[in-house]
Amino acid sequence: MASSISIVLNGPMLGAVLGLPISHAIATAWNWQTSFVILGAAGLLIVLLDVRTLPVPPAASVQTTTDELQQLRSPRLWSRFLVSLLTIGATYGAFSYFTPLLEQDAGFTSNATTAILFGYGLCTVIGNNLVGRYADRHAVTWSASATSSWQVRWCSLRS
Repeated sequence: MASSISIVLNGPMLGAVLGLPISHAIATAWNWQTSFVILGAAGLLIVLLDVRTLPVPPAASVQTTTDELQQLRSPRLWSRFLVSLLTIGATYGAFSYFTPLLEQDAGFTSNATTAILFGYGLCTVIGNNLVGRYADRHAVTWSASATSSWQVRWCSLRS
């Protein structure tokens, strides 16, 4: 189950790995507006390819829709939504601060920052997959140690 979630999370992670360094390189070469237009056009092209190549899903019955809506009452489902939200939010949040920190505070060049962003993103994809596989085998152990770790961190922040 956890490896399935990590596979789904690979989409946003790969978007960060590829999109952010590419957009940074384009913005460095031209400006952020050009980066925005080029990546927006690439996104539109992907949507058009998806519409053209993906099969049309079967129509959902009223019973299927009702069953799916019943699943929204599941605390387990909401816990998985929360994990996804926090993982994706942390990844993009980190990327938001990296460029100014690396270039203004640490003194890296724009090209070095692009390479660092790519390396960090690649590590998030690899880590995401490794944690997914590990959690499949050791879900209870991993869950208990993660909870303990967060409790220790929380207590140390409050001290």
